[in-house]
Amino acid sequence: MKFRHIFLSLILFLSLFPAYADDLEEDYMKHFAAVSAKADFLDLWPGFRFNAKPYIIGSQAKKDADRHLYAFNLNAKNSEWQLLPYNNNRPIYYLSHDVIGFRDYIENSSAPYLKVDEQDSIVQVIQFSDCRLPAFCDAVVVRGLIQHFEFYESPYAGDLMKRMLQIYYSPYYEYYKPESLALFFVENEILLQYIKNPNQEDLKDYVAVYAHRSKLMEDQAIRYEDNNLGARINYVTLKFLRTNSSDFLSHLGLGAVTTVKEVHHPSDLGDYMDDSFSTFIIPIIALALDDLRPGWQQAVESNQATPNQILNQHFHLSNEEINSRYLKATKTYGYGEKLGQIHEFEDAYLQNMKQEQENYKSIAGFEFEMPISQYTGKMSYQFQINNITRLFTRVSPMDANMDDANKTSIYIGFLPYLYLRATPEVDQGFFKLSRFAQLRVDGVEISVADLFKQTTPRPFHQLEIRDRMQPKLLVEIDTADQNNYVLEVYHEQLRVRSL
Repeated sequence: MKFRHIFLSLILFLSLFPAYADDLEEDYMKHFAAVSAKADFLDLWPGFRFNAKPYIIGSQAKKDADRHLYAFNLNAKNSEWQLLPYNNNRPIYYLSHDVIGFRDYIENSSAPYLKVDEQDSIVQVIQFSDCRLPAFCDAVVVRGLIQHFEFYESPYAGDLMKRMLQIYYSPYYEYYKPESLALFFVENEILLQYIKNPNQEDLKDYVAVYAHRSKLMEDQAIRYEDNNLGARINYVTLKFLRTNSSDFLSHLGLGAVTTVKEVHHPSDLGDYMDDSFSTFIIPIIALALDDLRPGWQQAVESNQATPNQILNQHFHLSNEEINSRYLKATKTYGYGEKLGQIHEFEDAYLQNMKQEQENYKSIAGFEFEMPISQYTGKMSYQFQINNITRLFTRVSPMDANMDDANKTSIYIGFLPYLYLRATPEVDQGFFKLSRFAQLRVDGVEISVADLFKQTTPRPFHQLEIRDRMQPKLLVEIDTADQNNYVLEVYHEQLRVRSL
């Protein structure tokens, strides 16, 4: 999983209009032309300017001939570009089909820009049918542009990337701590009340509850919640919509979770919490800081403070007031009831998860590691150990790849247990093999004992794994004749890795 895909997969929308489009597309393009023309006058984020670079908006399409493209801030040189009539003093160009390599770029390139008429251009893909609500499409465009700025153009981009990788790929366990989770639900409910009727008393109650919850958390968990890049992007989007759209309020509160009853299954808790931090809690705090502490964004951009820290510093509540507000808020918003619901919801799940982890540990032998991407298959159960690790039980069967390009294949006939751990590049899979496992490497049988005697990595194209101690176990790997995968001994285990 490439890092540019961890935080938000920002699929946009759009299409065309001239003589070949419907009224919906033309109406939206007129709307967006006006929005983009005044966007540079908005102070959305330090250093970010809406029209700083050319950007190309392309519609989703199965055929290049059906893909419509729009160019903003482009010095168009290709004669096929058509100048649109509603440009608001800023040229907007249209292509009725893809002649600039748009599809190849979005499918195969990891470069930050597409060269269009010799200019570095930001690329966005849009589902035009979503534009019946213009604010929705506006939001998607803004998200794409601010994410691109943060990753590639901000003065702090390099440091941001490094920091986010370190934070995002460190374990986070708060959704399995009942007291902390119950307070999280209370925080959500307080902020929902705040956006319905903004007042500083609700914000102070939030500060008090968060102060108590943060005492239950490890430092890594606090960093994980507070340094959410998706939250920053969604804040900028909400700020933009507040200025430009009467639909602003419809975008608030979408990620709020106030009770465990809203969660489908304990293994989904991590996704619910991440969504809440990204689309609700931190963006709402940030919007509040716009009124309380103008200019606060620079401290966040330069990694000097987080929105929670700035809000706490602004109110500077005494310990006595924190405790008083905490007791009142937890009573008002039903902390005790939420806590009871959480225990009922996840205690049995956690007990089962612990037992399956112990069962895995009890299997004699060693671990086998391999990259896994884009998997589909059946398993008896899935346990979300933390934000980066999952445990699948009784996997049968599963099809997967070892890279995002689909040039390799993995077939799992049966595995009693399979751990998946997310990394910045591709998930890593782990399972247990006994010392009696049989491996066939490019058609040649080789014993585990002989493999562990290897001192250098062994290139291969096909690998089959069976185990006499686990008769149903079957794993087959095919690299499709690529020459960049090896089998090797690594820290008392076997692993497949790419060169």
